[in-house]
Amino acid sequence: MRPHRVHDHSDPKAHAEASAHETRRNWPPLLVVGLTGGIASGKTTVAGMFRDLGATVLNADHLGKEIVNPGEPALAELVLAFGTDFLKSNGQLDRRALGQRVFSSRRDLQKLNRVTHPRIAHLLARQLTTLARTPPTPAIVVVEAAVLIEAGWAPLVDRIIVVTVQQTEQAARLIAGSGLTADQAWSRIRSQLPVRERLRYADHRISNSGSLNDTALQVAGVWQQLTGGP
Repeated sequence: MRPHRVHDHSDPKAHAEASAHETRRNWPPLLVVGLTGGIASGKTTVAGMFRDLGATVLNADHLGKEIVNPGEPALAELVLAFGTDFLKSNGQLDRRALGQRVFSSRRDLQKLNRVTHPRIAHLLARQLTTLARTPPTPAIVVVEAAVLIEAGWAPLVDRIIVVTVQQTEQAARLIAGSGLTADQAWSRIRSQLPVRERLRYADHRISNSGSLNDTALQVAGVWQQLTGGP
């Protein structure tokens, strides 16, 4: 997918003025919508709002956890790449410890991504194929994926929604919710694609820097466009 003009839904009235895009159907009859944004931007909150409106939601992070379960080939490859220090006593991957390493080393992060991203994409495509055979009602599937663009998964979806938030708020959420130090939080934020680059791929933008009600109004506006409602 090539970058194109963003529809800004940070103003609840803005969606009414946005020009309509021709809808692609990569997984007919599904309309597959990629939902992305930086770490701690509120993607899961926004995904939950779409779920409440009737969307089926897939979460790429959940798939990422599945592929590194004990016995999975991806876990064996990660042990070869990073050693057994990142395994818990029960044989499961210590995601927190590995995260601290890879987010401080671009080379290690790329190594991790080479193992995990293709497998996540395969599982995602398989789930979309299954849903396309027996489509839900409405036939709108939201794929929550922080690395949708970086991992090259944009061609899997028909539309892209980017959730934005002020970086200072991102850092504060990470520190409060994940127990990271300020340096660790900022390291993770800076390791990700800048928001201005994400927005080049966006069909819709949702600002999550205001109240939950503000965010919900924007989600409702996007949902209207996705469903063809008034």
